[in-house]
Amino acid sequence: MIVKRAMWWDYKKEASYFITFNVLNKQKKLGEVRSKIMNLNQLGLIVDDCIKEINSQESNVNISAYCIMPDHVHLILEFKKPIESNLKVYKYPSDCIRALKAKAAYQIRKLNSNFQWQDNFYEIIIKNIYHHQKVIEYIKNNAKNYII
Repeated sequence: MIVKRAMWWDYKKEASYFITFNVLNKQKKLGEVRSKIMNLNQLGLIVDDCIKEINSQESNVNISAYCIMPDHVHLILEFKKPIESNLKVYKYPSDCIRALKAKAAYQIRKLNSNFQWQDNFYEIIIKNIYHHQKVIEYIKNNAKNYII
């Protein structure tokens, strides 16, 4: 089932998105912030590996910036039209996020059987290079500004 998020937006066109998704009930399962630095635990490291795996695939998406926090993940997803037919193609940005969350949850549940992501995710369509830079700064400083 495809959930159209912004009815006025064509999700098949090239664009960048600021995405946030949460652990169910905002449980702090992915690590902890100490001295304004995020320290990933084993579960957070699994999420990190899954994000890196998406970037290592030959596909029409790239995660250009991200941060994993104790109870949520922020990332910039760059969505491109596929050029070559041998690429792994995500038809919509939501397909990539769904795959990322499913793979991470599958691996995390081997260590923590009751782990769950919150359904869906939040997105902001990045409008221009200035907006893109502001989102990168927000992501880079997220642990410094994290309130427990």
